[in-house]
Amino acid sequence: MDDYISKPVSIEVMRSCLAQWIEPLERHAPSDVVSAAPTMAEQSAPLEPAIDQQRLEDLRDLGTATNSNFLALLADMFATDGAAGLGAMREALAVPASADLREAAHKLKGASANIGANRVAALCGELEVAAADPDLAKTAGTLLDELETELARANDSLAHSVAADLHVVPSGAAG
Repeated sequence: MDDYISKPVSIEVMRSCLAQWIEPLERHAPSDVVSAAPTMAEQSAPLEPAIDQQRLEDLRDLGTATNSNFLALLADMFATDGAAGLGAMREALAVPASADLREAAHKLKGASANIGANRVAALCGELEVAAADPDLAKTAGTLLDELETELARANDSLAHSVAADLHVVPSGAAG
């Protein structure tokens, strides 16, 4: 064993780890290098699921083992903490307070990874990096808007999953 990546695994961490062990592309002939431009299929591919389904099943299993509705509790906590974190990040951007933005993004990133909201976690990671950018308002504002959308997707997906477990349709949800 040459290396270790802890769960939840992120693409960025995996790339970094693999980069240490794989020959750099510069050693290959130009014809061996694959273009980094996205293909038409990649451009039209649907977004990744708002919540990782395997992680959701693992959380359900934890709830079953404790004979409680653990997933419903986690979904509620995630929705509350996510809204608070997003609010804290928007406040930090308005000041601007890069350390506060980085701290709020880091906290939400961890909660998102734990519940399987991988896209939310990735955006929070980008916000952590953006907090160090001297031109914070340009980069972070767009990322916060994306984060708000992804957070809503994740909360909606969790609400539907909890409702399906309870065999009810969440209020305001169609089907």
